[in-house]
Amino acid sequence: MASARFSSLWRLGLFLLAALAVVGCNADVFLAVDNGRLTLRVIAFDDDDDNNLVLVIEGEPAIVDLVVAREGDTGPVNLTVAGAPEGVEVEIQHPGILNQGRVTFQATGSAQPQDDVPVTITASDGQFNDFTQLMLDLVPWPGPSP
Repeated sequence: MASARFSSLWRLGLFLLAALAVVGCNADVFLAVDNGRLTLRVIAFDDDDDNNLVLVIEGEPAIVDLVVAREGDTGPVNLTVAGAPEGVEVEIQHPGILNQGRVTFQATGSAQPQDDVPVTITASDGQFNDFTQLMLDLVPWPGPSP
């Protein structure tokens, strides 16, 4: 009789271990699928909404607000800027764990007039990234003629 009771307890224990193993595996598979759906989108916009910025040399700064759309789990997002011409200062406010960032461009006195300078803004969480491209026009003061 004791051996029958031991056998029943043994079977119950094995059943519980198997059930826990199945539940644990399903949870891990779900997390792996969820992490695999990550996407980052960067949408740049200014007053004209045409991705073309005009900077007046020694004028007011131009501000580009960025929206980062996420799907799945992401880490903190950092922004980088590539291609800004000499004499253009860039200040970046990273989104981090939020969904909005900002890049400010300022043309200093050492900047030279130029048209259609491609500048790339990239958002990355270290594993995934996306980018947008802006065209900068640098014009001398007093600015573009009407």
